[in-house]
Amino acid sequence: MEVFECIMKRRSVRSYSKRQVPKEALDKVLEAALLAPSAGDIHPYRIVVVTDEEKIRKIAEAALNQTFIAQAP
Repeated sequence: MEVFECIMKRRSVRSYSKRQVPKEALDKVLEAALLAPSAGDIHPYRIVVVTDEEKIRKIAEAALNQTFIAQAP
């Protein structure tokens, strides 16, 4: 797929299923993130999995009250 085609097909999802993400799928996504390259191999980020609904709600509020965040599984 060409870069422009990929950019044109990109979508932002704001509607989520209430189904929990299977642990195996989450583990694969986290592994891919950890294996992704970064400049100088410094990986200047942290990955935190949050499952507590109250904490997720607070994150949504802190993110300029983007309520769709609190609806993600």
